[in-house]
Amino acid sequence: AHGDTARAALELVTLVTNMELPDWESMRPSERSHDELGQFCVDHSLESMARRFAEEAGVDSTSEEKEEEEQNNTYQRTDHLVDSPETLQALLDGLQSSGGFAIDTETTTIDPLRAKLVGISFSWKDGEAWYLPYNLPEPLVGPQGEDPSELLRPILADASIPKYAQNLKYDAHVLERAGLPVSGWEFDTMIAHFLVDPISPHNLDALALRYLGLQKIPTSDIIGKGKNALTMDLVPIVDVARYACEDAEATFRLVAPLREQLKSAGAEKLFHELEMPLACILQRMEAHGIRLDKDGLRELGKNLSRRHSQLEDRIFEIAGEPFNLNSPKQLGPILFEKLNIQEQAGKKKVKRTK
Repeated sequence: AHGDTARAALELVTLVTNMELPDWESMRPSERSHDELGQFCVDHSLESMARRFAEEAGVDSTSEEKEEEEQNNTYQRTDHLVDSPETLQALLDGLQSSGGFAIDTETTTIDPLRAKLVGISFSWKDGEAWYLPYNLPEPLVGPQGEDPSELLRPILADASIPKYAQNLKYDAHVLERAGLPVSGWEFDTMIAHFLVDPISPHNLDALALRYLGLQKIPTSDIIGKGKNALTMDLVPIVDVARYACEDAEATFRLVAPLREQLKSAGAEKLFHELEMPLACILQRMEAHGIRLDKDGLRELGKNLSRRHSQLEDRIFEIAGEPFNLNSPKQLGPILFEKLNIQEQAGKKKVKRTK
């Protein structure tokens, strides 16, 4: 039964020694275009290959890094650290009148159901972002001595103000556990990119580099690596603010190009009517769990089992004999030799079932 497969495998592993080849000179590789090859690697997030090809081309990688850094420095971003009643009020006013803003959380762990909120960053215009820390040495209060969360809560809960995020489920979990439930999630850059380019990386660093030409601050530059890594609440607030503001502002800027790509791909309806609502549903399920009706499921299983037995008995009755329904080798003769179902389709011969 597997003879054809074995013969095909033998042919595939046999070296061809009689291939007709053109003139040897015509097969000589042309000169490599390092610029095009490098750009291809960057476009497809093949960073290691890009560096390797640059080394082979004799390009000074440190020069490239300096050039990249200079390009990043040409883009000016204004960051606001919210550490006074005045800056807090300015943040609240800006969010209220923004027409939509990006939001990002800084926490102590990547597990959203265990993470402690360290701070929240916001952005609603290109080149500007705000960071609200929750670990200031002296607790921040509002103009009238209010808790910042009390002032922020109605804005986050206002569904008429669109919210944007990179992986909204994580931020939604963290904020809800901190007493700041969010309504009005309108755009998740990670989900949007998955729909337009499922194969490429969807993390914020990759998206910022691809669509904005922005080489983001590596997380390891902020918290370190390995056993000596810190958590965000132990990093100086000014450093966390710069990192967090970059995340929020990059997320805000990514919304426009990804909207265009969704439109070009014809995926707008899928994104807005299925993916975004589903992300919010999954977040709630993860946060609160789901209730299983064990008795109901058990009864459903019994009903399906009875129905399966009834259908199986009926099939054996039609076939005139019992046989293994899961065996194509046994099913073939029953259908085509005994019942001759091919004649109902107007065919006299059919291929033998393997």
